[in-house]
Amino acid sequence: MAKRQKRKKTKSPSASKITKFANSSIPETLDALNVPTFGLTEKYVADKTKKVGKKEKFPWFKYFIDSFKDAFTLILCAIVVYNLVMFSIDPEEYTYIAGAGLIICSLAISIIVTEFTNYGIWKGNQKQSSVVENVNVLRNVVLNENGNPFASPDQEKQLETHLTTINIKNMLVGDIIYVKAGDVIPADARVLYGDDFYVDQELLTGSNVPVNKKYFNSSFSKDIFKLSNIIYRGTKVTRGGCWALVLTSPDKSVYAEQVAKISNQENKSTFTTQIKKITRTIIYTVIIAVPTIFILVALLKGSKAGFGNASVWVDSILFAMSLAIALSPDGLPMMLSAAFSRTRGQLAKKNIQIRDLSSVQNIGSMNVLAVDIAKTFLNDDYRIQSYSDLYGYSNPLIIDYLLLSFAESPSADLNLNKTVLEAAEYKARLQELKKRYVFINRITVDSGVYLHFLDKQLNKELIIKRDKIDTSLGLATMAMNAEGQLNKITPTQKVNYLYKDERQGAILSYGIDFKYLEKEYENFNNQELFFKNYDFLGRVDFQNSVKPGSSSIIKEIQKEEINVVLFSRKSLGELIALSRELDFKLEEAINGQEISKLSDAQLYKKMKTSNAFYNMNLADELRVLKLYKKKENTVGYLGSDIEDTFQLLTEDIGITTDSSDNFAQSAATLVVNHLDLMQIVTSIRASRVGLMNTMKYIKLKNTGAISLVAKLLFGIILLNHESMTAIQLLAQNMVYNVVEYTIIYDDVNEQYLLKPVKWDTKSLLPFAFSNTAIILFIHIIVMIIMIFAFDTTMLSDIRNEKGNWEAQLQQLQSTAFIEDSISHLVFIFVARDNFVRFWKSRPTKPLLIALILAAVFFIALPTIPKVQSAFSMRTPQWEFFVILPIAMLGLMSLVDLNKEIYFRRQKQWF
Repeated sequence: MAKRQKRKKTKSPSASKITKFANSSIPETLDALNVPTFGLTEKYVADKTKKVGKKEKFPWFKYFIDSFKDAFTLILCAIVVYNLVMFSIDPEEYTYIAGAGLIICSLAISIIVTEFTNYGIWKGNQKQSSVVENVNVLRNVVLNENGNPFASPDQEKQLETHLTTINIKNMLVGDIIYVKAGDVIPADARVLYGDDFYVDQELLTGSNVPVNKKYFNSSFSKDIFKLSNIIYRGTKVTRGGCWALVLTSPDKSVYAEQVAKISNQENKSTFTTQIKKITRTIIYTVIIAVPTIFILVALLKGSKAGFGNASVWVDSILFAMSLAIALSPDGLPMMLSAAFSRTRGQLAKKNIQIRDLSSVQNIGSMNVLAVDIAKTFLNDDYRIQSYSDLYGYSNPLIIDYLLLSFAESPSADLNLNKTVLEAAEYKARLQELKKRYVFINRITVDSGVYLHFLDKQLNKELIIKRDKIDTSLGLATMAMNAEGQLNKITPTQKVNYLYKDERQGAILSYGIDFKYLEKEYENFNNQELFFKNYDFLGRVDFQNSVKPGSSSIIKEIQKEEINVVLFSRKSLGELIALSRELDFKLEEAINGQEISKLSDAQLYKKMKTSNAFYNMNLADELRVLKLYKKKENTVGYLGSDIEDTFQLLTEDIGITTDSSDNFAQSAATLVVNHLDLMQIVTSIRASRVGLMNTMKYIKLKNTGAISLVAKLLFGIILLNHESMTAIQLLAQNMVYNVVEYTIIYDDVNEQYLLKPVKWDTKSLLPFAFSNTAIILFIHIIVMIIMIFAFDTTMLSDIRNEKGNWEAQLQQLQSTAFIEDSISHLVFIFVARDNFVRFWKSRPTKPLLIALILAAVFFIALPTIPKVQSAFSMRTPQWEFFVILPIAMLGLMSLVDLNKEIYFRRQKQWF
């Protein structure tokens, strides 16, 4: 039989301890755990709880340190340190302390906003973690550690009366717990006694074959998951019951180790990656521009005052550092923190839980959403829809063999077991069947269950095989008809039977194969004997109801230009049936059994034309999800329980509902109301607004920075002096930060929200250069008019430092200051939306008020006498205030024209 791909096993840090516990006696284990009695007493529990029961506090200091881990923040801190050092050397140069103060304020606001945002998320997570996960423990009963009191049925029943149900948070190492079919193991534990006890370890091993666990270890393997007397947190009981001794707390379990490992490996979100690229671009701009300006200023000043003059270098450095502050988007950390804090707050008001800020940042960019289709959209109300043989007849033997297979090897789905085994019409029939068929043995391989019986009526050995319908039919060569005759099956018959229309609505189908063994076979445990030469008996089709609104939810998500991909552990036929119920258009489906045979390149080629996967196991799902991410998709996963934990952790956005178990909710980054999955669309839209306004800020800020460098270079070449002073640059930057902060409150045109926000970092510089050319053109026109039209000697006086050149320079610097400041505000007003003309631009009130107040500030600043001296300013000529509106009208018109041209060429604006 072909082997399916399984998850790669990684050595657990606690593996040696677990192996030691598996091979130790009970007294030795209790000594190693430092537990005084076999069965915890109230006194011990009370003492232990006092020592370990400290209330968890929010790690303010950890998040504070984390705020300084990105390169951009460190660069800003370096600029602050430099300015403070220079101020200590030259206390009269207040520009240094002003620059340091400006950056410190921006960083402080950013850190405070980030801290309280993380606190809000932490507080929400605490509420979620308060959802009770119960466990049954045996307390206040001290047992004989040298015996096995659970082996006696009477004594075991008596001990069951002493079981206490507690919150898992109150469970201690050394507790004796009891678990039964359907339970999830709460901690790593050693089996004390198990009654026909089987667990599903697929979450940790990738194998979905139930494993028999016993009170003794019969394995010598180094693989801890093969230890027959150890059970692990996160695994699920599929059969029987078990008493076990807790070896670790939940947060120290093997499951917790694997969760931590995946979280550390997958912590690079799409948003973080793109922000790093953008930051790198901005840093390169600063690195190139600042030294260039410094050298030019130093050459100009040194050529006049001499390069040996220390003030030449101090003044040049001062101007360069002021420019560095102006160019650096020091408000970026504050902007990012505030923008997504606002989005988180908006979603929290709608009872959408944000468990990690990355989900708010990433879901707006999400272009692939993988969905665990059955668990997300189906109810658990199974019912048998029909049963039939290959020829369409309802042979009662099909139901008989189904009952026998479930009685001796139940499904992991308790609701399905209940439907089959507890139905009134089948209970009496099952008792009659057990009189004829005596169970001997079972073998489970992947989805297939092989059950060995003795048919007393025929005195023959019988093997009944229960499997997925396509696997069951695919391996059979003969089929039984209504008369009990065996006929050869043709490929056409198989296809017609698998996908016939009568089966529409059946969400789950089992195929039943069988064969009687010949007497000459002696070794009935031979696996080859079990796996070959089966005859097909028939199929049993089950139906579930689809949760209300499921189809519309999928359609609404698809309307957001998101590729919805279905994951199913069922067969292709079942996937088709479910797709019909959901009105989901299947394009092409990939068989999970083929995935391990394909290279990444081959698999992704098929993935590009497919929107569904069937016959999947955990390893298959993780590989597909990681491959989507590897190909630069932003991927979400919608899951519902512990079996989806690692998928939720692996993806950019892990989404689950508030009705999911604790495991899924802890792994997810976004938790929505199970009665309102449309909250996913709400989250997508809210995130896109935040992302678009963030991208808007970055592009507008970067354009302003590059245009400022261009204007300063032009001024230095034209005037032989700086066209703006260091203090003017700092004042301008301070006001810009306030204005640009209000961009997070701006409306976003609906056109920007129609598809996932794509972080195209390559467009950052083309956008800036195309608009800088326009801004610089307007600046040059205004400056040339002011220099040559009203005072023909001004330029020569300033360049040669003749006459009243200092006053003329200050007046021209004030003119450049106002023109540059107003042009940047106008650019923000026009460029904020490329889908409307400037006269139709409607910023939100916060942004509009900020723009107006900033414009008033910039125009008024050079006209206030007491302020003029502090900022080295003089009131510009009155003609300038006549020219300025005309120039801004020209700027708006040209930017509007550029929006049209740029959008046609680049296919996007922001």
